[in-house]
Amino acid sequence: METIKYIRVEPNHAAQIMVSSITDMNAMIGIRPGDILGDNFTKYAFGNQIILSNKKAGEFDLPFNRYVRLAPDQFVLIPGSFVILNENENGYCSLTQEEINFYMTTFMRPHKFIVIGSKLFIFEIRSETEMNLIRALDIQQKDQSENE
Repeated sequence: METIKYIRVEPNHAAQIMVSSITDMNAMIGIRPGDILGDNFTKYAFGNQIILSNKKAGEFDLPFNRYVRLAPDQFVLIPGSFVILNENENGYCSLTQEEINFYMTTFMRPHKFIVIGSKLFIFEIRSETEMNLIRALDIQQKDQSENE
């Protein structure tokens, strides 16, 4: 079975370099064999590189993962896990080492999204200590909402 090298980005975690089969990669973001592009997953293109994410992640109430700028005046908030890889006329293929270095740097730090009123605040988590604090606050908020 052929393997490809890609980047996996999960909520509240640093990006990871992955090497696996396309089937395993698809399963990681919830794509099943036979799924049709557009029905169950979203593709964002950046030249030959693409981001694949589960389109229904928002419906499953998965947390926002990263803020991604598509153009100078256009961005998306991607919920749930996503992968970054190359695509050519033959299908999905591995990222180059240069592309891996770029995306590992770009997605090295997790983001935390907080909505206050009608405003969205995006924080880049810079340390494990900050991440542990965010996790503790998330648990506290969840406990409070369950007790109400």
